[in-house]
Amino acid sequence: MTAIQALQKCSTLRPSRSRSKAALNTPPLFCVRAGVSAEDALVHALLYLRCASSTIAEAVQYSSEAGKGLVWSTQHSVEMAVALIDAVLDGVESTAMNKC
Repeated sequence: MTAIQALQKCSTLRPSRSRSKAALNTPPLFCVRAGVSAEDALVHALLYLRCASSTIAEAVQYSSEAGKGLVWSTQHSVEMAVALIDAVLDGVESTAMNKC
């Protein structure tokens, strides 16, 4: 597949919403496939958040004392997002089990 074909295919997909002002006039490099189930999207988001949490845990070791508070604040936010997604996925699984 050529780069142009990839861009054409990508333009038929839903682009990510996080685009910088400089990139507004260019096609997105990252697209989320249209029709992805909410459950699959949540599972992937959870995996990305867990990777971010691991990265933050490493970053705090290299942060200055003044910056450690910011790093830990970010870690706390990631942990809250993980907890929310875990709760939603638990609810989805519970609902699916009750239907059986």
